[in-house]
Amino acid sequence: MSKNLSTRMVVFASGPVGHQAVMHLTEHWSSNLAGVVSAGPDPILAKLLETQPASLTVWDPQLAQNCRDAIAALKPDIIVLAWWPYILKTAELRLGQAYTLNMHPSYLPHCRGKDPNFWAIIERRPFGVTIHHVDEGVDTGDIAFQRMIEIGWEDTGETLYHRAKNTMTQLFADVCPRILALDIPRLPQSHAEGSFHLRRELDKASEIDLERLYTGREILDLLRARTFLPHAGAHFGESGQIYDVRVSIQKRSDAVESG
Repeated sequence: MSKNLSTRMVVFASGPVGHQAVMHLTEHWSSNLAGVVSAGPDPILAKLLETQPASLTVWDPQLAQNCRDAIAALKPDIIVLAWWPYILKTAELRLGQAYTLNMHPSYLPHCRGKDPNFWAIIERRPFGVTIHHVDEGVDTGDIAFQRMIEIGWEDTGETLYHRAKNTMTQLFADVCPRILALDIPRLPQSHAEGSFHLRRELDKASEIDLERLYTGREILDLLRARTFLPHAGAHFGESGQIYDVRVSIQKRSDAVESG
């Protein structure tokens, strides 16, 4: 499939996934990269764009209208949110672009919102990454592209986070030709089958009740879901003290004989 040479893309880039997305575009599709928006001063993005015609806009919530004007002046056909930390408002969805796409580290409609690497383990839901169309909801837009990640017993909240980053980077690279050709699917989400969580739910869901009966699967899932240093682990309290708990699960390499 050939790309549309006139397609203009602006990337809202943050963190390693944002850096990798911009790097891929500068290396393979530089003529289509109209601009990059960063969530703050970002020396890595500045370095990547040193020899590129694309401009770099630093997003300032206090000067949002100025930022929007600068982005609209780039005349984008597509805006891609690459690990962007802010929810776009209606005004940002109307900067002249035909498509706004977001990279979300879950297999939508499962685990919309925050901390999908935790909830996928706790709720035993399908996990993966999704590039979806952005609407005025939170991760509610139509699905464009997805890739599933199988969860194994050795996975933790940390391993799923890093696997999602790597898988998202590869997925974006793989579908870039289709995006630039404006061949972007739209598959409506089945929200009734999915789930949604806010950040404030995480701490309560990570609490171990010392008087409650858990199955072995439930307690192991809770412990590994919150195993992600340097972040807090699953926790319990007693005698005025709070204790963090983490776990390491490793498959035995030797066969176990029965009897």
